[in-house]
Amino acid sequence: MELQTPTPYRESIFQTKKMVEMAIKGETQDRVIVPVSTKGLKVASIGTMAPDFVAQDFMKLESVRLNRLHGKPVLMVFFNPKSPLVDEVLAYTQGVQNGFGNQITVLGMSVVEDQAKVKKLMETGKYKFMVLDGSGLRTSYDLEATPKVVLLDSEGIVKLSCLGWGQETQQEIIREIRKVFQE
Repeated sequence: MELQTPTPYRESIFQTKKMVEMAIKGETQDRVIVPVSTKGLKVASIGTMAPDFVAQDFMKLESVRLNRLHGKPVLMVFFNPKSPLVDEVLAYTQGVQNGFGNQITVLGMSVVEDQAKVKKLMETGKYKFMVLDGSGLRTSYDLEATPKVVLLDSEGIVKLSCLGWGQETQQEIIREIRKVFQE
């Protein structure tokens, strides 16, 4: 919430959250319905097939479907183009693309549908990988915050789901990519 632009729904979200928390503690007489099952809703988790999606490439303005990328590993890096970490995250992502070349598909996944901001980042020429509109994938990829990195093997199975950023995160990503190539 700190990095997101305020929306008209923010206050409603806070009120709903407070109401649910009170209901769970038994501190309210209000009726609150909280789903107990997400049966049918696919969420990316390690060892399972990644949820398929179709998302627009910000630069080419074409649709990209995840299932059509099977055949080689896919590294999805979910990021907020307004984050102070964006340049560091995208530079690392480009380094992965450079290091593994055509052996891996690297996808930048903007969680903010801000085409102008993403285009400005990409037009610097520093980043050569596809950047897709990932703003509709918050639930299916469990996007609590950014950056988040998801690694799929060549068949679309989730091998890594990593939230946050730091040196240990970067090392873990490379280690998991290497494991995928050894399988």
